Amino acid sequence: MKYLAKGVILVLSAWLLTACYPESNNPLSTPDTSVVDPDLIGLWYGGEADDPEEHAYYAFLNVGKSELDVIGLYFDDDKDEWIRLSALTTSIGAENFMSLTFEDESGVVTSASSEDEKDPSDKPYILCRYVIGNDGKLSVFLMDEEAMMAALAVEESAAANNNWLDGGGRITAPTEVLRKVIAKGDAEKLFSEVFGVYERRS
Repeated sequence: MKYLAKGVILVLSAWLLTACYPESNNPLSTPDTSVVDPDLIGLWYGGEADDPEEHAYYAFLNVGKSELDVIGLYFDDDKDEWIRLSALTTSIGAENFMSLTFEDESGVVTSASSEDEKDPSDKPYILCRYVIGNDGKLSVFLMDEEAMMAALAVEESAAANNNWLDGGGRITAPTEVLRKVIAKGDAEKLFSEVFGVYERRS
């Protein structure tokens, strides 16, 4: 699979903002090392794993930068909503990943697991694995925090005083350690929670 080092807009459903997901203080790639998979670019539509009746459109657009702009659209009977995110994409071995952050309309980064206001310098990430199958469908998987913590404990056993978890429940392992653990481990077990499955519409 070839990659293009340019940005995309990823459309995600707005209920993400109020959900609680495992967070990391560090991404799986930086703006300098991130690449964009051209197979993502286009329009996708599908349902969320925890509520199959809830659907959203996902538009992946090239915006010409390595840190991706992310706009989410969700249509509800009571109120239509949207959300803005940024994303960094990368590959580790044969697997593809996204590191997502949430932003409000002004571009201020917010936490995925809290509605409290956040310092713009406080930039939590939601780490995801994604697969475009032979059937053309896009599947997105969230990180399993317990599996990741166990893998970190084995890989970094010499760092006995570092449990890789801060007081707010975020994984603190640096990018290079996360990448090493994923490369040596089982990506499907480390990222096993299905977020959703989507079909291409264009």
